[in-house]
Amino acid sequence: LPQQELADLGFQLILYPLAGLYASAKALETIYTQLQTNGTTTGHEDQLLSFERFNDLIGVDQKYAEAEKYDKKER
Repeated sequence: LPQQELADLGFQLILYPLAGLYASAKALETIYTQLQTNGTTTGHEDQLLSFERFNDLIGVDQKYAEAEKYDKKER
């Protein structure tokens, strides 16, 4: 239900903790069905993060920078 409707029913704390999980599960279902049916994700690139964006999201550059601090190789 929308927040206002829940508030009108007397709820004071309204959370949606599973919204991201449900959205992720739907996205997985959609792309894996496409892959199973057609053997490719071609045509659905708009539903996928680019390699670069995914690396940004998980902080690859920051992890490499952190690892370099501990690199003992001679330069």
